[in-house]
Amino acid sequence: LLYWELRRGLRAAGRSGTASITPLEYLAAMQNQLPTGLLAALTRATALCEQAVFTTRPVSAEQVRALRSLVRRTAWARLKLRWQRREKQKS
Repeated sequence: LLYWELRRGLRAAGRSGTASITPLEYLAAMQNQLPTGLLAALTRATALCEQAVFTTRPVSAEQVRALRSLVRRTAWARLKLRWQRREKQKS
């Protein structure tokens, strides 16, 4: 769920992918488009999403808490991307 919330936030900032793009494909597409901290959050969210969907290992509550904290720390970077997108649309 956190993965998709992060993706929605990035879409609002103009960093969207097609509906059919996989989490790993999206991560690859974002490699040169995101600041380091935001890329780290997306990388971690992608890994946990892949773990939850494609393995038998459940994602632990601690992993979710750590990811939530990491995503929270990227709020300013996501806001800045949205602002930059709006400014670009004005010109």
